[in-house]
Amino acid sequence: MANPQPDQFTKLSNELYEAIMKTDFSKRQRNILDLIMRLSYGCRKKFAILRPSDFEVVGVLRGHIKKELEYLQMANVLHIEGEVYTLNKDYDSWRVSITKTFNDEKYQKILSRNLAQNVTETVTKVTEMVTDPEDESYQNSNTPVTKTVTPIADEPYSHVASEVPKESIKDIQEEEEEEAFRTSLDAYQYSFKKFHMTGHIQGYIRSLYNRGVSEKFVIEVILEMGERGIGPDVNYMRKLAEDWLEKGCLTRAEARRRREAKGVPRAIGSTPQRNRQEQRNEDAARKIREAEERERERDSQAVHAYPERVQQLYL
Repeated sequence: MANPQPDQFTKLSNELYEAIMKTDFSKRQRNILDLIMRLSYGCRKKFAILRPSDFEVVGVLRGHIKKELEYLQMANVLHIEGEVYTLNKDYDSWRVSITKTFNDEKYQKILSRNLAQNVTETVTKVTEMVTDPEDESYQNSNTPVTKTVTPIADEPYSHVASEVPKESIKDIQEEEEEEAFRTSLDAYQYSFKKFHMTGHIQGYIRSLYNRGVSEKFVIEVILEMGERGIGPDVNYMRKLAEDWLEKGCLTRAEARRRREAKGVPRAIGSTPQRNRQEQRNEDAARKIREAEERERERDSQAVHAYPERVQQLYL
């Protein structure tokens, strides 16, 4: 029968473990993190040495491991350099959604209840030892030990439940209700119906972050591309983002108001796909008109030039 002892364990802070627990990782992603934590913190070091095929031991096959690792790296959960994998302990910088059903107030009550149970059992054992009627030394003692120990069990560790984390989960949940997308990856998957983000787009998004551009701005740009029916084109994304930054537009609403102020509002009831098709038709018609105009101009020039040519031949 298995009987593991606490002499060998993975030393992981409760704060980091709780951050992982309340983050909305998929089963594969969680298996990847568990393996990395076991081979890093479980081996008394901050990193793990792994190859892609090694993740098969936790059920993540080669067909899935590449995109899962790229997701975790893009979400700033993992730092990967070759075969060196490091868990980013700064969980505030993770770009992964919080589990929607997580409630910090309820969790603190559950935690307090379990801490209280642990303390109650400990205090009860101490009280029984001190008040043992067979212990003559206690009967002859005038020290009120039980009065000092017992009240601790009335409201044990009440301050633990009253502590407020530096980032309220309720605020995060309210923000999720107000904004449908909290990360650029969420917006990318929704707009393009693709899980894997191209390397060119990842690189450009990183360059925007390095310039101090907010996550919300990147989300707005990606959603705008989706509304216009544009695929994951990094050149179009760069052009759109730089145009917005130059004009001071940080959201789709601001960009729309700017277009309307110039007298080019989007047609009511039209869709992005229809607008694009209409634009193509207009461009094609314009090119045909320009070609016909050039043809007429060449014919006209030929007529005027003919008498001069005749004179040159016969003089």
